[in-house]
Amino acid sequence: VHEGEGMIDARRFVKVRKLRAEGGMAEVYQGDDKQTGEQVIWKQAAPSRKLSLSAKDANKALANEVEVLERLDHPRIPECIDSGYVVNEEGDRVLVLIMEHIEGGSLDDEMKLFVRKRMRQPLDYALGVVKECCEALEYMADLEPPLYHRDIKPHNIMTHPERGVVLIDFGLAKEVAAGSGHSLSGGGHTAGWSPAERERSITGPTTDVYGLGQVLWHMLTNEKAGIFSEDAKSQRIVECGHPEWLVGVVNAATVPDDPDKR
Repeated sequence: VHEGEGMIDARRFVKVRKLRAEGGMAEVYQGDDKQTGEQVIWKQAAPSRKLSLSAKDANKALANEVEVLERLDHPRIPECIDSGYVVNEEGDRVLVLIMEHIEGGSLDDEMKLFVRKRMRQPLDYALGVVKECCEALEYMADLEPPLYHRDIKPHNIMTHPERGVVLIDFGLAKEVAAGSGHSLSGGGHTAGWSPAERERSITGPTTDVYGLGQVLWHMLTNEKAGIFSEDAKSQRIVECGHPEWLVGVVNAATVPDDPDKR
């Protein structure tokens, strides 16, 4: 999507209500597709004078997600329906991504409920969530060039009541040239869910492995994502009544700051 391209079709799409802010660079709304009568997600670039974030920079960040979603076609990834520009309330020309609305809530919302009630997710369900995340990530990694999500966390995992897991928020997704194990790339990331090497802008397939490992740890134990000793993780997983083989899986996936060991 380039600055010279057209405006969003206001006769077809309408913005209804704000759902949540996302990453400080975009705002997410529920929208309606008047052509089909279905709900959609309206994701709009959000420049900020307070944060010195220009419309050009906000548009560029969202354009990356548009380009990624246009490449992808998988049941565990939202469909990109359209994109274009609108003029916001401040008079800025900002990019809008219209994508499929995913019913259900996020894994983050689910986990907050379980933590509050001091209950843990069933083991089969936790393993199923990770497996279904892997289906989308393996599809992306098999592309040429491969793509990696780079922001795997419960906030970005939707749990559809019938469809199962759907990954969202591809704003940090990154291509890695064939034959390269990792890329040097900046960009935001979420503390705890992202590996330490992201601080040095090193990313690759093991970035998503680390995020999945932290998601599994969180679902198995209700503990927050973070860096813990292998002994501490092992003890907590066993205390929660889970089989010992899971200790090796979690520890291997969440090795801090050493992607070659993941």
